Amino acid sequence: MAPSQKNIRFAIIEEADKRFRKYGIRAVTMDDIAHGIHVSKRTIYEAFPNKEKILMGVLRSLIEERDEYLQNFLSHTDNVMDILCEVLRLQIEFSAKTTSSFFTDLVKYPKVEKMLLEYNAKQREKAFDFFKKGVAQGYFRGDIDYTIFNRIMKNMFHMLRATKELNDLTYHQMFINCHCVIIRGICTSKGVERFENFIDENF
Repeated sequence: MAPSQKNIRFAIIEEADKRFRKYGIRAVTMDDIAHGIHVSKRTIYEAFPNKEKILMGVLRSLIEERDEYLQNFLSHTDNVMDILCEVLRLQIEFSAKTTSSFFTDLVKYPKVEKMLLEYNAKQREKAFDFFKKGVAQGYFRGDIDYTIFNRIMKNMFHMLRATKELNDLTYHQMFINCHCVIIRGICTSKGVERFENFIDENF
């Protein structure tokens, strides 16, 4: 049954989200999305002028859902390692259900890239206070300049995503061979112990 006009945008975003994550963004056509929710392609174009706008809608929906969940999680704990491990768990869960081409396809959409860069910049502003709290709680090392660390991380992960030679790597491979090494590097022995427990539980 076709969705009502009131719900058409939500239905498009929901269907696109499912297909983008399963097949990759570039592999999915407007016809595919229209067929998935039993409407005409014209109906899709009336709601969204192009696929990039649909993708922006998908990502905004994912970000809002994630942020709402984390706000609720934060209301129950201020333990830095619990928060870090939960964020990582969400990333692992998302990547396990998402084809690698979804992530590599993102760079093909400049407006989407700009939106993500702006969102990530705001997250990095919050990260400095997060790291300071982690030092105070004894989980993160106090001999690291986290302003510099943030700058390095920003450029490193942008470089990793843009490097074609690494396009065949899954998020899980990137996590184990890069993320884990970096996280361990900023942790104290107390932080490493908590992080190792997280790794054992999830891998």
